[in-house]
Amino acid sequence: MPIAVFPQRVPSELLNSILDDLESKSDLLALRTTCKVLHGVTTPRSFRVLDISRKKGGADAAISIFGVSELAQYVEEIILQASHGEYLIDATSDGGRSNFAEAPTSQEEEGDTVEDTASIFGHLSKLPNLRSLRLLFPNQYEDAEEYNEDEVPESEARKLQLEIIQAVATVTPVPSLKNFEIYNLVCLPIEINNSPGFKNFLKGLESVYVQVVLTSEESFYYYERLLDFYERDIPVFAQAPQETLTSLTLSSNVLNPGPVLESFWKETTMPNLHDLHFVRFAFHHNIMNPAPVDPTCLEWLVLRHAATLQSLKFTGCTIDMGQTVQGTWNVRSWNQVLKAFREKLTGLKEFILDPLPGRNEADPEEYNGYSWLLIESGYIQLFDVDDDRLPPLDADLAAYEELQQNIRKRLAVAA
Repeated sequence: MPIAVFPQRVPSELLNSILDDLESKSDLLALRTTCKVLHGVTTPRSFRVLDISRKKGGADAAISIFGVSELAQYVEEIILQASHGEYLIDATSDGGRSNFAEAPTSQEEEGDTVEDTASIFGHLSKLPNLRSLRLLFPNQYEDAEEYNEDEVPESEARKLQLEIIQAVATVTPVPSLKNFEIYNLVCLPIEINNSPGFKNFLKGLESVYVQVVLTSEESFYYYERLLDFYERDIPVFAQAPQETLTSLTLSSNVLNPGPVLESFWKETTMPNLHDLHFVRFAFHHNIMNPAPVDPTCLEWLVLRHAATLQSLKFTGCTIDMGQTVQGTWNVRSWNQVLKAFREKLTGLKEFILDPLPGRNEADPEEYNGYSWLLIESGYIQLFDVDDDRLPPLDADLAAYEELQQNIRKRLAVAA
């Protein structure tokens, strides 16, 4: 039987078309070993995205690639899959974000230590073309056996987060990253506000995606530390790269109270911001503030970027109803908020509000878009939907449709 020989001259378009159809990294790596022609073509693709897990030997394998300049030059993106359990990202509940997770390892399977995995990120300077870093941490907080006010439990997930942050803060020269994503960041202080090295690592970013995970244990036992996390740490992800940032997403696994980020809403300015997305955050209007738009509210942050915003998305967001004043709710309604967006955001090309204000189809007794904050248990949806003090639903939906009509007209003129 004659031996098949791969032709030495194949149009690059045809080769790339064939490689585009390969579904797995293992297929690509296998093809790379077949001959010199395919080795040269597949090598850049094979190492463009480097998937790192916590399986035993994963850290050594990654660092060995970093040490071979012929391979390190092709690495453009690193994805850390740090889960030993379920998949980390639910695309249906987190604004449509993709699920990067590969097959998870079991809790019983021995893996690399926290120190081994974190050590990878001290070598990022060896990747001259690294542009994207995605850190996917476990999506469930590990409960400690005991809770007390003086000692924060150090779960393995939290230890890994702290170790990686400390590692990247020491990297020199700093990689020219454009995209940074961190998933399931535990809502406890990580002290990046006091880390010039980490701030320097974030400078120059164009896109930032931060998803935090909050549990009742953290909010009940460590409420003061939770506030420190939001007041000091979260703003750094936007403020460090604020001059270059064009896309920002802040996401949470539970509805977050607006007041915890008051200074961020009031002070942060990103002069080149085009895309802004919030997942499960509450609009909080201070009833003691006489201004039409409270400068310590999320709405103020949006309006302050009216000159550059093109895409604005709210997923699972509500308005904090606060307290009644003389029998009426003294808060801005979605009608007022959306009207301000329509008048001020004249460059907006996309707007998403999901779900829309109104009765919850899954539970007609609940009312989407408005909520109350109970300190002991967090936000709850409104249940008394017939309360006369609620803003009229028709006005909210009409304001939403007027905003969408404005956007459609703008896009039609541009076309």
